[in-house]
Amino acid sequence: NGYNVALSTSGTYPSPPAGWDEWFTTFGSMHKYYNYSVYDGTDVIVFGSGASEYQTDVTTRKAQSYLMQRPYGNQPFFLQVDYLAPHEDLSTGNDPPPAAPRHAGLMNGAPLP
Repeated sequence: NGYNVALSTSGTYPSPPAGWDEWFTTFGSMHKYYNYSVYDGTDVIVFGSGASEYQTDVTTRKAQSYLMQRPYGNQPFFLQVDYLAPHEDLSTGNDPPPAAPRHAGLMNGAPLP
């Protein structure tokens, strides 16, 4: 989309593009399900490798939080949520994406239809 989260020469990050009230985007090595960074329009948030830091779940929680707290009442709004899944985790090579910890092994032994 042309937005690049990179430090400017003054040591600051760029503001979110005009028109956005909320901003939460991965950057840098963003093709990772763990150990990635997010810029929320103000601060950089670094996520590690804990089960609660799985990128898909973090993104979903952020969107759900916005929906629960949005101050617009019945006014129309636009929410865009983009997930890394089902793309591979480039930090581990071209391996299939890792399952969320809560799903790991869930279908072991299940026959394919």
